[in-house]
Amino acid sequence: MLTFPFTKKKFKALDSHGRFKWTVKWLENIHMELLQESISEKSLSVFKDEYRNILNWQNGGIPEFPESFTKRDWIEFISDRVAIHRADFGAIPKEHDFLPKVLEGDSADKGPWEHTVPYIIALDGLRSVFNVGSIFRICDCAGFQSIILGKTLGNEHAGVKKISMGASEWIPHEKTDNLAGYLQEKKDAGISVIGIETVEGSQSYMDYNWKQKGIVVFGNEEYGLSKDVLKVCDDFIHIPMSGRKNSLNVSNAISVISFHIRSLF
Repeated sequence: MLTFPFTKKKFKALDSHGRFKWTVKWLENIHMELLQESISEKSLSVFKDEYRNILNWQNGGIPEFPESFTKRDWIEFISDRVAIHRADFGAIPKEHDFLPKVLEGDSADKGPWEHTVPYIIALDGLRSVFNVGSIFRICDCAGFQSIILGKTLGNEHAGVKKISMGASEWIPHEKTDNLAGYLQEKKDAGISVIGIETVEGSQSYMDYNWKQKGIVVFGNEEYGLSKDVLKVCDDFIHIPMSGRKNSLNVSNAISVISFHIRSLF
């Protein structure tokens, strides 16, 4: 739908929220059309005329349109314009507000997951589906073996599936309500359990003597590792901070640790 669904009179009769909502909705629909198929040069000329009108009705500046008619250039242009309208209106986009990502370069391999790093990520009571979904992607990118979900939402939650960009479908993962007991079993089987926590005796991740295999355990966003899990850990490591904050977001911390471990193999 390249033509805008409002006349100037009807558009100006809307309140500011209505104008914002319908402008963004229209741009999002065009973005989807571009993702699904190419739009002709003639159609894009219609879009430019319509968009100029909308901006003039709002007394907004006219942007510089792409000179080419390359599909990718127009996808980027429209995505940027949606973000600008959101910022102008003061709307902070949540994860579900983002436009569909144009994926390029993903592996076509659909077979069973094969890890390259003999380490497992364990999550102790994480609450944020954004963090958990991101961690599935990190596990995939770093080549880790699997994820243990201790009182943590997993693939059954739609938000985890979406944010993991599909990785939660193939990364092996197990759920437990007794993470300390589960880790103790792994420890008894000869696998090192390393807690990521700033406690007495904790070492920098750069100085730690990483074993040939192990489990790295990350705690809750608010209070860190739980009391019972702390007791099971063989060692503790941390990421040294140089600024005023004393910690990173948990998914960022997992990125730092995971890719460091990966560099050792």
